[in-house]
Amino acid sequence: MNLMGNQLRAYALFVLYGKDISLQLEGTIETREGYVRLIPTAGRLGSLPIPSSTLELVVQRVFESPQNRDKFQLPPQVEAIRVENSTLVMSIR
Repeated sequence: MNLMGNQLRAYALFVLYGKDISLQLEGTIETREGYVRLIPTAGRLGSLPIPSSTLELVVQRVFESPQNRDKFQLPPQVEAIRVENSTLVMSIR
């Protein structure tokens, strides 16, 4: 994971049908109702760019799925998280 300006770049490697596939996502982080969300600005699956409409739909499904929802919940004492000047900034209550 890299922080660039006011954005985050995440990189993951996984195996799909016996092949290593990389996934790269870029976007801004925002906090909504106690949960962290990624607002995607770009994505690549391997060397292929992911169309923005597809990217937004997939990211939305990941963040809103019941099995993932708790993973993105902020602790009660954390009000918000954002990336600012390549630094992760947390606002505490």
